[in-house]
Amino acid sequence: MQLRERVEKPGSMRTEATYENRKPIEKLLLKSRSARRENRLLQAQKTARMAVDAAEKIEDPEIWKRSINQLAQIERDLDRDDTAVDLYNRIIQLSHKLGQKAIKAHAFRHIADIHLDNRLFKVAEIFYRHALNIYRKEPGISRLDLANTLRGLALLKTRLNQTEAVAIWKKARRMYASAGINTGVDECDNWLDKIRNRSKHKPVTDCSKRDT
Repeated sequence: MQLRERVEKPGSMRTEATYENRKPIEKLLLKSRSARRENRLLQAQKTARMAVDAAEKIEDPEIWKRSINQLAQIERDLDRDDTAVDLYNRIIQLSHKLGQKAIKAHAFRHIADIHLDNRLFKVAEIFYRHALNIYRKEPGISRLDLANTLRGLALLKTRLNQTEAVAIWKKARRMYASAGINTGVDECDNWLDKIRNRSKHKPVTDCSKRDT
């Protein structure tokens, strides 16, 4: 899908929109999420596109980012990974315009997740590392965003059977715990148990130099 291009002057996008301006877009996003839960993906896609266009018109970067993110998730559901990556690149462009690096890191993480799902491990790791570098330098970043990025990198290292996975899972667990996300803590514990059980029968080797 080709999103409509807009020519914006630097700093022209407002950082916030009034509640009344956002209200119809929030309704569209809610409708899109509902359709997605019911596996009505084409309807979810159509409604999310409407939300993106509406958010763009009111020049609200926050809800525009959320709308694109939702549309990208639906595109992934539809096995349209290339389109999803294009959408996340739109978010990266927005982050440059606003000077908000955390937005860029969030998009990097999602792009990394896509490459991980497609077993493009080297490329995925590059994007995870880029995201982590930003999160570690930015004050007041979301602990959940950092935890999710560490989780993705830990999954990558686990799939490659690399010893580094254990330390990364532990870091992710600490972040999920500090963010109060119990499901994230449980997942990290489960993976750490699997790795421990596996190591009892077969040593976990470091294959970081192996081509994948």
